Amino acid sequence: VDNDNQTLTLEDHTLSISEGNAVTLPKYDDSALKTNVEELKTKDTELTNEINTLKAKTDNFVSGVAVNKE
Repeated sequence: VDNDNQTLTLEDHTLSISEGNAVTLPKYDDSALKTNVEELKTKDTELTNEINTLKAKTDNFVSGVAVNKE
């Protein structure tokens, strides 16, 4: 039979147990993740622009071709 009636509480970054100890938890820093996401978005935009430029060049190349049957 478990007669240990203790309560865990989390307030801000402190985890405590009733009639016991407490530990301070580190803050989660997602700034590096946010920076990486922004860099990927920028790279995606750059690559999309490059692909569209290549598509336009291909379209111009193909539309500039004439076929003559002799």
